[in-house]
Amino acid sequence: MKPEDFEDLLHVWGKVFGERKASEWDEDKSPTGNSSLAAFGSQRSRTVKRHDVAGRDGRSRRMAMGGAPMWACDPIPCVETRQRMSAPPPDPRVTPMVDRVQSAWLALHGFHKLQAECIRVQYQVRGMTRSEKAELVAGNVSDAITPRRYKDELRLARTWMHARITA
Repeated sequence: MKPEDFEDLLHVWGKVFGERKASEWDEDKSPTGNSSLAAFGSQRSRTVKRHDVAGRDGRSRRMAMGGAPMWACDPIPCVETRQRMSAPPPDPRVTPMVDRVQSAWLALHGFHKLQAECIRVQYQVRGMTRSEKAELVAGNVSDAITPRRYKDELRLARTWMHARITA
């Protein structure tokens, strides 16, 4: 395996096992209008949400039946639409080579935690400078690390994992 191919493989591994995009959680609109997730934000949106569901909570139906209590009302007919699965569907991005990188990283983590943490932070954490990544590694490993040492440990970790995968 060429070093360029190994670098690409490490980037794929970082995307599969790394942090997800923050925009997945910041939902403000859905294709059909306001999202139900966005309604939890402010007090104003809670009152709007309460107004939007008026007539859908069963009170109007009970009033039409003469104000009967809830236990005296017929249930609303429905159909179960959820799929019952014992396990989540597999991630299509996980390939045998990505699994080999993950197993090599786990072996490195058991052998040398500092190098494993350096390579994990390099490929799985996004949006940070090298000095910020060095501080993050130092906080996780509880060892003082300079950006220069972070770079050296990262180089050693890449070499070790490349040798482990190609062997």
